[in-house]
Amino acid sequence: MPDDYKQDDYQYPEGEFSTGNEIPPLNPEEPAGGNPQDLNGLKNFWQSNKRIIVIVIAAALIALVFKMFSGGPKKVKPVPLPPQSAPMQVAVAPKPQVSTGLLDAQNAVKQAQSQVEQNKTAIQELQGQLQDIQNSLSNIQSTQTQLSQTVTSLTDQTAKIAEQLKPVAKPKPVIPVTPVTYYLRAIIPGRAWIQGSNGDARSVSVGDTIPQYGRVEYIDPDQGTVTGSTGKVIGFNEDDS
Repeated sequence: MPDDYKQDDYQYPEGEFSTGNEIPPLNPEEPAGGNPQDLNGLKNFWQSNKRIIVIVIAAALIALVFKMFSGGPKKVKPVPLPPQSAPMQVAVAPKPQVSTGLLDAQNAVKQAQSQVEQNKTAIQELQGQLQDIQNSLSNIQSTQTQLSQTVTSLTDQTAKIAEQLKPVAKPKPVIPVTPVTYYLRAIIPGRAWIQGSNGDARSVSVGDTIPQYGRVEYIDPDQGTVTGSTGKVIGFNEDDS
């Protein structure tokens, strides 16, 4: 330590740090244990001025170190002490920064959630449109059924009206049948020539049909007769004999 270092350089003006709680110097004649009241006073002084005493000691140490490394004795200016009532400032640690990758992941998740919500909204809109289409189809089917029933009813009514308007068919007049009498003109086995009273002349054989006589069943040349299925018999005219 340099010889010119003096303790007086670090003394502060008298009464600069006076707090009003100064303790009178100890009486050298008092016993070594001291007065209990003095000890309590020191304790109270330390508790009430602990912050100031610590600041003063720290300032003195800093000044001493600075003077030792500065190469020569320098007077250290007294450090102004802050007011005792000033609150102590507490340094707040900065918030940890979130890595860029985590932020990107969070943004991606938010975008995905937003896209999902949009998809849900679109699906709900499509479901609503599909429901409207189904309702329209149901209404169309109901209308078609009603139209079919109406057409069927109109068809039945039209058929009834047409039946009512249809002219009544007049019965055909019954033409009275004039009896015709046939006579033999010639006969051979299996065939006969006949002539009717109406002038109808024809050749017949077994199986032929004669009006009003029926089918020819038998030709008898010996008897000179032709027998029909009605039971009538054709013979020679007596007027011609």
